[in-house]
Amino acid sequence: MKIQVNNYIFPNIFPNKNSTRRNTTACITFQKLSSDTVSFKAKQKPIYDLRLIPDITCACCGVTTIQNREIDSFMEKEIYFPANEAIKIIEASGVFNKKKLTDSQYEAYKFCKLLSKLYENQTLSNILDREAVREKLQTLPKDVRVNIKDIELMTKRVYHNSKYMVDAMSKFEQRMNKSEKEVFQILKENAQRYPEQSFTEIFNNPSIYTVNLKKIELEQGKILWEADQIAEKLNPKSKRKVHSMLVNAYNILIKEDASVKNKRTRIIQTFDNAEKLIPEKELYQEIKDKINQLPSSKNNASAFIVKYRDNNPNEIAKRLLIGSASTIEHVKPQKRINDPGENDIKNYIVLCSNCNSERAQIPYDEFIKLHKDMPQNAQKYFDTVIKYINNGQLQGYDKYPHQIKKAVEKESAGKIILDYSKLNLIEAEKNRKYMEKNK
Repeated sequence: MKIQVNNYIFPNIFPNKNSTRRNTTACITFQKLSSDTVSFKAKQKPIYDLRLIPDITCACCGVTTIQNREIDSFMEKEIYFPANEAIKIIEASGVFNKKKLTDSQYEAYKFCKLLSKLYENQTLSNILDREAVREKLQTLPKDVRVNIKDIELMTKRVYHNSKYMVDAMSKFEQRMNKSEKEVFQILKENAQRYPEQSFTEIFNNPSIYTVNLKKIELEQGKILWEADQIAEKLNPKSKRKVHSMLVNAYNILIKEDASVKNKRTRIIQTFDNAEKLIPEKELYQEIKDKINQLPSSKNNASAFIVKYRDNNPNEIAKRLLIGSASTIEHVKPQKRINDPGENDIKNYIVLCSNCNSERAQIPYDEFIKLHKDMPQNAQKYFDTVIKYINNGQLQGYDKYPHQIKKAVEKESAGKIILDYSKLNLIEAEKNRKYMEKNK
């Protein structure tokens, strides 16, 4: 059942949690979800986590990363509606009509309504995270608590139109990854033409979705064809095996329903698993390198649009930022079979979320084939880390430059050589003492 009230369209979450409906203004959906020395005129706070270094860049692609807490704060303050406003919008749809709710659903609604009045202009998530509220929640029946979580999700689905979203997100544009920046440019252009449309509606405009789907299919077909051309150089048995895998890859990409997830990952895993069956190692590595070039939502704007076209606009907004989130990457992968890397500072490096996910367990000497600027970007990252060691802020990392240089050099088979000649531990100690004295 869907209800329209004052230009708002809503699905009824309680009877049917799979119901969705987009709207031009606001909607709720329920789709699953120079000098290295610092002047201390202003007090400097110690930093104990590499991800918290201001404006730290990705050691792979070089993008200026965004801290996760900065993304969360932005979503809470500028994207999600305050609980009192969101609940009023949902009420207007009739979803909270007592006759349509179970007793536990109605109790959950009354509880959230009361909280929204007590804590005006705060999101329901922030309210529910308050200590006093958490304690109260524990006294409620389990089914009421479950329905409160549903209502929390509902409030996060209420969204602004594309013009508001674009204006709010513009401050992050220069820190977005290349593909996300291209997507954002498309959203900006279309928000000017259709300011009342949502991000989801823009993605689903035929002139956007159909064109980008065709781009993806052409790129995928080209890569599979080029891999098949390399396979022609294999012995007959190996060639038949690879050709069979390429046909299967084509069927996965083109013939499977667009809603099926992890297509690219499945194809790459298939080629990885077959490596031991192909004796021509160098040629097969060329084929694998080509398969790794298949577009994904993390490195291709068209793939992003096709993948996220049915997502809630707030989810699309967050995904545009999450790709640049600062994450800890293990230089030597923890999950590498028979030779796992340590979960330790000496094995840490900061990558953006996109590069971290894309890298997975690929050795750096292979990964830099996809990211040819990685050696320069790794040095840029390294220089920033050293700067914050020298100025005394980054604490507990005095041995890190030497350790990570060694780890990266080994993982890249000598293709990434980092220079830590700017490290000055005497200056670092002096600055730490100054900070301690003046804190």
